[in-house]
Amino acid sequence: VKSNRPYNVVVKTATSNFSSNTSTTMPVSGILSIKPEGSSTYMGLTNADQNLLVNKPRGNTKYDIAYKAVPGFNYEDGTYSVSIVYTATQL
Repeated sequence: VKSNRPYNVVVKTATSNFSSNTSTTMPVSGILSIKPEGSSTYMGLTNADQNLLVNKPRGNTKYDIAYKAVPGFNYEDGTYSVSIVYTATQL
């Protein structure tokens, strides 16, 4: 993030379900989680904006983001994907 003023970053998925090459519908909620650098807790992703970084100082800062997907065994084998949208807003 590069900003000349303090900022917030929110995160969401573009859709509520993963797209896949199967006939199975897999929701993002309850499956995919995210954790910003320095945090010890994963937060579940949905298709609604959620605060990821709050009141960060101005500057040019790189953040590492960890992802975790725990689908369980209720879904067909296949390739599943979803777009993640990050939005930075100056304060």
